[in-house]
Amino acid sequence: MQRSLVWPSRFAPVLSLSLGLAAGAAVAAAAAHAPAPGGAALPEATGAERKSAEALFARYVDLEHAFDPALVELYANDAHIQSRIIVAGRPPTIRTFSGAQYKDLLRRALAKAKEKREDLNYYTAVTYLREGARVRIRAVRYAELQKAVSPMELLVGPDAHGTWRIFEELSESHPILRPPPPRT
Repeated sequence: MQRSLVWPSRFAPVLSLSLGLAAGAAVAAAAAHAPAPGGAALPEATGAERKSAEALFARYVDLEHAFDPALVELYANDAHIQSRIIVAGRPPTIRTFSGAQYKDLLRRALAKAKEKREDLNYYTAVTYLREGARVRIRAVRYAELQKAVSPMELLVGPDAHGTWRIFEELSESHPILRPPPPRT
């Protein structure tokens, strides 16, 4: 199952992408040891909590690759989702959603992506860090459609019923801007 989590560099269409992944992995490795919001570095998750976090992330990737709407059920309704949209030459746009709002958006996006089967993400430099009773998963994501490498984080843990859910997602998006069609 670990295979699906890592995007092999041999599939990189150009050398610059491989270098971008390596740079992204270095950023993720540094971020893994970055101080938590309280100031102390986060310790590595171990034991049952790590296994549960790894299982949730593996399911996340599998459902994402299958464009399966069951992916939305991995998110808690009270989750906090923040996406930074990065477009060259513009200040970043930050979008924030509740889990319930994001579930609706994600359901529609998965249906649209399933039609084309082009919008795949691959993950490298995955780390699992203990943050209280939860686990922060940090990774470098390669978005195949945008040909972009960016950091992403998931904060996961058990809900009130003991089911592991995503309580926070922090990510970046690098949309492709297409020029307007020529006037004829």
